[in-house]
Amino acid sequence: MLVSPFYLLSLLLKAHYPPLETVLKKNMAEYYELSTKKCQSAQQQAFNNYMVLVVRGVAEARKWKFANMFEEDKSLRDRIRCYYKTHIQNAKKRLKTMLSHPTKRANARHLCEHLDLIEQHSVQEEKEEELESNSKQKHRRDNSNPKTTTPESSQEQQHFEASPETPEKEI
Repeated sequence: MLVSPFYLLSLLLKAHYPPLETVLKKNMAEYYELSTKKCQSAQQQAFNNYMVLVVRGVAEARKWKFANMFEEDKSLRDRIRCYYKTHIQNAKKRLKTMLSHPTKRANARHLCEHLDLIEQHSVQEEKEEELESNSKQKHRRDNSNPKTTTPESSQEQQHFEASPETPEKEI
């Protein structure tokens, strides 16, 4: 069975390198914030580069060496992003499970503990949906009203209508 080196690294990270996982977990909230609000931004790129430096620094302080595949920052940065994305995806799945079975004792307890976060997120989602809806409505209105061509000024319109030099044509 062929096993992905990324999978092996994640297992090793959890089992044998708790200081590295601790650093990643400490910064998870910031990663989540950037990935939801400033996705693909220069700030998120800077954060990812910063995390590479932090992880390398922790490893160097303990005289740990990375496998050859992580010699380049790009490979390590990709692995760090995968770590965060996996944690966030798993958290979302756990939340969906808890919300679909809220009467289970453990789920009810966790939901009650985090009710403030759930309410805050719900309000934020409603605001975002409202903004998106308003934006779509405005876009539809703008596209449904065809622009009519008008003379550049009302004076020109008056001049055109009242001009004695313009002979009337009979039809």
